[in-house]
Amino acid sequence: MRPDVGDILDQIQRGLMEEVMPEITNPHVMERVAYMLMLLDHCAKRWDRAYPALREDHEDLRETLTRIAAERDWGGAGPDTVAALGEIAGLAAEDLPPEALGSCVALRQENDRRRETLSRLLRALAAEDLQSQPPLRRIRALAGAWVRRQIGRDREWVQAGEIVW
Repeated sequence: MRPDVGDILDQIQRGLMEEVMPEITNPHVMERVAYMLMLLDHCAKRWDRAYPALREDHEDLRETLTRIAAERDWGGAGPDTVAALGEIAGLAAEDLPPEALGSCVALRQENDRRRETLSRLLRALAAEDLQSQPPLRRIRALAGAWVRRQIGRDREWVQAGEIVW
């Protein structure tokens, strides 16, 4: 039999609950182990959804970057904004590398790379006069909409369910 991640997490949790917790007398250590148990429970409930969630994040990021790259009127943009928009255009055209298909670690790295570029763009746009540059306002709106969707996904992901203390 090959145990999956869920089986391994369950066994770690069971070992902590049945073997370790009864031996702990220090309240601080007991609280720390209870917190670890809560984190294990969180992981056990989500491990099998990690890759689909990362893939959803990737698809949304790629769509956002593609829409930003389609905004070709960068007239009047500062050098940092132009550099970030150039990077975004390159990322929007990239396919996922083969190692990212099916791998949470590799896909997360790809998503992080795209997020960092989007973050550089948002920092650059903060220094721009968006009132006089409607194309940059549209780009900022596209990036801001992605940020709001991502915050929603992040909030959903960390919902712990029933926490008892």
